[in-house]
Amino acid sequence: MAGANFPLMLDLKELDITGNKYFAIDDLKVLLSENKKLPVILETSLKQCMFNRFYFPLMEEFENLYLEVSGMLLMDQIEHYVEKFGSERLVFGSNFPNTSLEVNTSRIESADIDEGSKENIAGKNISRLLKKISL
Repeated sequence: MAGANFPLMLDLKELDITGNKYFAIDDLKVLLSENKKLPVILETSLKQCMFNRFYFPLMEEFENLYLEVSGMLLMDQIEHYVEKFGSERLVFGSNFPNTSLEVNTSRIESADIDEGSKENIAGKNISRLLKKISL
């Protein structure tokens, strides 16, 4: 997958190896560091977004890590990520069918970020990743 630049999407709860919120973050770090060309999109849900202590260091260390934003519904959450890391590594997600499409599209539209950042999150970032796939 890394050789083809094919994005890998992971759900953080799949890295919960005990069922007690013990995340195999070291395994994720190994994956990211050994496959620097592999775009890894980490899916977020509202509960998982509480774990910024995991996301922030990973985002700082690995430029091949992207976050899907369907769970970033809290006040200023998307804005904070854009301010700290830019909008280029945030990818739109809907969490459909658990959440209606309008919830996440409205969240992006109403975010207090510039229009270019909204466009990046809404589709430009995933489009850029998909265009890099070479099979």
